[in-house]
Amino acid sequence: MQDLWYGDGRDLAKWGILLELSRQYMCRHVLQILYYRPNTWGKIELGNKQVDIAPEVIRHFRCPVSVRSICTDIGVEVLEEEFKQPKDYLECIKTAIRLRSVVPGVVFLDPDTGLEPEGGNRTLAHVSSIELKEIWSSLICSDRSRCVGRFFRSGTGSAAAEAGNGDD
Repeated sequence: MQDLWYGDGRDLAKWGILLELSRQYMCRHVLQILYYRPNTWGKIELGNKQVDIAPEVIRHFRCPVSVRSICTDIGVEVLEEEFKQPKDYLECIKTAIRLRSVVPGVVFLDPDTGLEPEGGNRTLAHVSSIELKEIWSSLICSDRSRCVGRFFRSGTGSAAAEAGNGDD
């Protein structure tokens, strides 16, 4: 996820749904896999000068890890390492899943655009189906974890169905 997209209307919807489902399924923890790719912010014009946007303004309005402070009975952890190389990042994800101290929980995959498109034109904005299967395999069946993500592939079913059978 790029800073630029954090805090838009989709975040309100996805976090509202995510917390409600977590409560309904008695999950005590959400691990958000951010796929973080920071933006370089432009300047603003003040009079006839170009000035940088104050870092505290950017932090307030575009800090993707601020969801950790959401007032809730469900703990939220964010994997905030910068996403550069998919293979290295996959290892970070599997380590974060293994090190969770609170279960049952949800693993929330939050890339920019979801699963790689049909035909394999994958970019850093996508999670590959191979990576999804490895992540699914890293989950502990007994903690009722679920991979949740913005996977809007028409006609292919849920992310859980693509990764495995979804049953524990």
